[in-house]
Amino acid sequence: MQFSDIWNRLCQKQERLNDGDAEVTFKSENLKKLLRQVYDQGESAGRKAGEAKAASNSQQYSDFFSSMFGQ
Repeated sequence: MQFSDIWNRLCQKQERLNDGDAEVTFKSENLKKLLRQVYDQGESAGRKAGEAKAASNSQQYSDFFSSMFGQ
């Protein structure tokens, strides 16, 4: 998820965020929940990217060793 996607979702929930001069007040618990959601989504995306990279690396090593040893 891109930053712009996150921001647009927030703006849909609270339209006054579209006004760059608007002052916004959060309850600390709501801010904590929001930050947790963003963190969890980032963590999940990073984990998926890491898994995809590991699978790609594994295939590259497999191809390398197969060509090296003729298997």
